[in-house]
Amino acid sequence: MIESMDTLWTAAYDIYHKSPVMVGVVWPDSEIMLQAIKDTQGRIANFTIIGDGNKMKAIGESIISPDLDVTIVGTQKTPREAADYAMGWVVEDGGLDLVMKGSIETKLFLQAALNKDREYNLRTDRLFSHVAVLEIPEYAKLLLISDAGVCIKPTLKQKIDIVQNAIDVAHKLGIDYPTVAVLAANEKVNPDMPESLDAAALTVMESTGQLKDAYIVGPMSFDCAISVQVRDTKGVEWMYDDADILVVPDVVSGNMLAKSIIHFAGGKMAGVVMGAKVPLIVASRAGSVDEQVHSIALGVLLTGDKLDG
Repeated sequence: MIESMDTLWTAAYDIYHKSPVMVGVVWPDSEIMLQAIKDTQGRIANFTIIGDGNKMKAIGESIISPDLDVTIVGTQKTPREAADYAMGWVVEDGGLDLVMKGSIETKLFLQAALNKDREYNLRTDRLFSHVAVLEIPEYAKLLLISDAGVCIKPTLKQKIDIVQNAIDVAHKLGIDYPTVAVLAANEKVNPDMPESLDAAALTVMESTGQLKDAYIVGPMSFDCAISVQVRDTKGVEWMYDDADILVVPDVVSGNMLAKSIIHFAGGKMAGVVMGAKVPLIVASRAGSVDEQVHSIALGVLLTGDKLDG
């Protein structure tokens, strides 16, 4: 089981050295992103930079040296053009195993992946959703939060896919039967609190086999989901380990929770969008080099058959 960002790196390293993984990075015109590429090229991934060649070269000159063997595809003049090109490259000839968001808005990046007007979109029958993987001081294992970046106010139908996407990531992390806590303000079903109704429905779906390979509990408050002491104090019945996955009511609460963990609790984060034909590596444009590196490692871990050898 992967229990820290260090062991995530080790797993990605092993995968890469069995079968090299090519990552296409869309418009990485920041020193943070380019430093992350430098730190990981040839160690856990190979990279192709897709964007305006002159701009990429000018920004990367002092960071990426020629001996790193990073390819630059420099014919795209806008971030959206670069994203369209990258998504097409994945589908048309399999030249890329993963696509990573650089300094491009997440909305534009995902629009390119979802583009119905192009044959090379990355749609599947699954909703696209963001999964944040966090290492938190004083928490004994990695914690997954979803959706903290894509689905603004998900419906119950969308939450089914959000839960399943997060479970898929947990399985790749070696958590065979993750505990999924569907969050609300408290542990009671309240008709005036729609998220509590959704949480109860998801719990029933797990009990009837509609959602599999995880324990789903909800509605559940955040503190009860992560603390046995709080559960004991409140008298909340709980037959599982502390939560592996937190499913939040909406993107605002998820985004604030994840960023609070990073900035107030010294957490480390990796981010990926699931539901596409390949994982999409998505880290905050304002995130640190470490966050970019961790997100690359997570993407490599999720490269399907490459994980299995």
